[in-house]
Amino acid sequence: LEESRKALTLAEKLQTVAPERKENRTMQTLSRTITAVNLAETGDYENALDNSLQVFRVFSKDYENEPNNPLRRYEMFAVNFRLGKTLARMGKTGEGLQKLNEARRFIGNLAEESPQDKGYQRNLSYTLYTTAEILLDAQNYPEALSNLQKALEISEKIY
Repeated sequence: LEESRKALTLAEKLQTVAPERKENRTMQTLSRTITAVNLAETGDYENALDNSLQVFRVFSKDYENEPNNPLRRYEMFAVNFRLGKTLARMGKTGEGLQKLNEARRFIGNLAEESPQDKGYQRNLSYTLYTTAEILLDAQNYPEALSNLQKALEISEKIY
């Protein structure tokens, strides 16, 4: 965690010195993403959420400029997935499920457009599985079962 915070501080300094350099912004966004993951793993959900929301703002702008770019769509999947898990861990189940549904929409479209891409299929399956876990915690058993069945169907096709 300490190393990711140092990397984030360095990336922020580079962004301040040369804000026009796209690679500095990319480095800062990547560092902030890693920091968010590490913070969530240690249970610091508030700071994980803050870092993830900052990444979300960057990725949203990029997506607005290039909505058909698969990379931008994948970034939106990834950040919505991270937000969904973090919000759910914070007890904000409804908001977490909304973000996971957004993540599923992005990765589902990518998986549908590129059925041969096992990475997209795997991410879709994992998103459905993660959604099912949260639904189980919320005691919404029918929807949890539906998500688990869909995740299993996808997994059986790719493995």
